[in-house]
Amino acid sequence: MADEYGPFPVDLPELKDFRPNWVLSLFLGVLGVDRFHRGCLLTGALKLLTLGGAGLWWAWDLLAVATGFAVDGGGHPMKGSRSHRILATAVSLAVIAGAGAGAVSSVGPHARELAAGAVRLAVSSVLPPKPVWEPVAEFADRVGTGPTLPFAVEGDALTIRYTLGEAGFIYLLPAGTAAVPDGTDPVISSLEPAIGAVTVEAGLGDYLLYVQSPGSWTAEIVQRVMR
Repeated sequence: MADEYGPFPVDLPELKDFRPNWVLSLFLGVLGVDRFHRGCLLTGALKLLTLGGAGLWWAWDLLAVATGFAVDGGGHPMKGSRSHRILATAVSLAVIAGAGAGAVSSVGPHARELAAGAVRLAVSSVLPPKPVWEPVAEFADRVGTGPTLPFAVEGDALTIRYTLGEAGFIYLLPAGTAAVPDGTDPVISSLEPAIGAVTVEAGLGDYLLYVQSPGSWTAEIVQRVMR
């Protein structure tokens, strides 16, 4: 019966992202935390007992994780983009070189600062970006009579904090729109004075607010971007 309907699908294991493991190897590799994270319990314990093989094991694992040679406890590789691996490898080499140079008295007092700078670069560049909210524009008027000035959007969502002195409607439209197209729904609608905020999805591009209200109003716009 299986031959008639074809082979049954096989569930593939979900590969770990190499970046969190690389950061663990960088900061806590001498304690074997990176190997525990990959599910290699025995070698993780040995690495802990030897304090990273006096630094040699730590350096090897740091490079192995960065370049893609390290595997998890099931023998599976870890996923990661080529650009992130190149950056992680470069930072690993710099940190290892700085650590080795710091042990030699002839290096000078700046080796530790160089290594610390490389670590900061690694954390900010290799870890996944996080969403942050950044200001875009602020508008205010005594009477809502039409479109605002255009503003550029670089994120994937907008939050509009608004006040309406009277009943009114606020539309989010592409820049250059002179009037509200038929059938367009407002992003903000109130039949009485109101204060609030609304979050809407928005793609990259230039936009404007079109306000219809007999009273005063304000609008503060912030966008969500990945940094």
